[in-house]
Amino acid sequence: MNERSPVAVFRADASVQIGGGHVMRCLTLADHMASQGWTISFCTQPESLQIIPKLASSPYTIHELKNPLDAQALKALHPDGCDLCVIDSYDIDEEYEKQLRNWARKIIIIDDLANRKHDCDLLLDQTLGRRPNEYIQLVPNNCQLLLGPEYALLRPQFAKARKDALRRRQRPHTIETILISFGATDPNKLAKRALKGINATGFTGHVDVVMGTDSTDINEIQTLSKSMGFSITPHVAVNDMAALLSRADLAIGAGGTSSWERCCLSVPSLIVIVANNQRMIAEELEKTGATIVLGWHKDITVEIFSEFFSRINSSEHILAEMTNKAQHICDGQGTLRTILKILTPYLANNGLPITLQLATLNDTDIIFKWQSQKQTRHFCRIQEAPSHAEHKRWMLDSTSNPDRLLMLIVYNATPVGVLRFDKTANSDTQEVSLLIAPEKYGLGIASAALKIGRSLKPHDRLMAVIHSQNIASQKLFIRAGYSAISKTCYISEPTPFIL
Repeated sequence: MNERSPVAVFRADASVQIGGGHVMRCLTLADHMASQGWTISFCTQPESLQIIPKLASSPYTIHELKNPLDAQALKALHPDGCDLCVIDSYDIDEEYEKQLRNWARKIIIIDDLANRKHDCDLLLDQTLGRRPNEYIQLVPNNCQLLLGPEYALLRPQFAKARKDALRRRQRPHTIETILISFGATDPNKLAKRALKGINATGFTGHVDVVMGTDSTDINEIQTLSKSMGFSITPHVAVNDMAALLSRADLAIGAGGTSSWERCCLSVPSLIVIVANNQRMIAEELEKTGATIVLGWHKDITVEIFSEFFSRINSSEHILAEMTNKAQHICDGQGTLRTILKILTPYLANNGLPITLQLATLNDTDIIFKWQSQKQTRHFCRIQEAPSHAEHKRWMLDSTSNPDRLLMLIVYNATPVGVLRFDKTANSDTQEVSLLIAPEKYGLGIASAALKIGRSLKPHDRLMAVIHSQNIASQKLFIRAGYSAISKTCYISEPTPFIL
């Protein structure tokens, strides 16, 4: 088997009309894949580079397309084909995708309309409330559907900021800081209307206004800030949106991808629908109680902003309820969940597939069962099994800890164990821990899980601490490429991605 970096080609566009959401979520996925050793290229229209400077300055190969709907032109840019083609465009459908079948080993479509047929291996639609039956007639029978905000493609900064943001939300709910953001472009000048509406209520706190570099309102908002009864800080091409959202008590924005960013950090919000594809997102979010939808952008006046802000600002109960509802919608781990679905499964000794999936609090009882079994505890550092209450606290911490990656090992669609990575004091070293249900010993499941884990962390030094008398585990890790540096410590040095 030849070692080489797998190739992913992204096909997405940004413009004043459609905004930058398509390219931004593709960049998020691309960044995560690049960290795992993938070679990335983007094929896009020239305007995308003006709207999204981050794409233009990225380390990836950028191809500008003269005819964005010519599949043959896309293939000509990569004559050797690719391992994965990611398409995020409302203008592309089954006809275009069929032309890529012998060129791309796997095709993933990112969509949120469910209004046309696709020829793909995976389809990701992060819309809240999306149901499989809405796509069942639109994709091949063997296509995997990744539906809902649990697959929202958010940058790692949001998952990292989540724990501290949720802790901050536990204090009394008042509005002192507002974040206004209508995406990379704001052709409807909604930010200006929102500022004027807030000012009419007598608000005296602080407002952060986020704009893209292509926004035409930068100078106007800076001038407007001088006449407001509150302080305003304009932000252009923000890199750390999570930091701004974490300190906001209320967000005002559009109903696109940024909705999941706000939910991840439990920020109550007022939403304006600026595109038809945002209607379902906004309506479903409002049903949960996490947000209030003001309506279609053409109908939103300064007075409407003022009315709804006054209503929410006068009720600590409403704010508290919205804050609580938002945090349960999205946890910021969607990109990793997607990566785990993209990876080709390894096989157990009997040929059945082994995959990994993120563990959640719903898995508390099954992991407790495995942790409590005598065979599992025999070589543990602490041989006494934890109580159920102790285990619940451990699960709560583990699933919210940005320095721990807790995954279920899935054998033929059934969870059978746990693979865990923990950051150590040495920033480039991760400690790996493995647990297999005793009744599944001897099937090669552990070996397959370690191979998948290695592909997730190709640039990290992996360390396993193994009991000196646990001969079976020692042999397992040695077969997986680990070397003993002491009687109990085994190390796997960074390795290239292997397809």
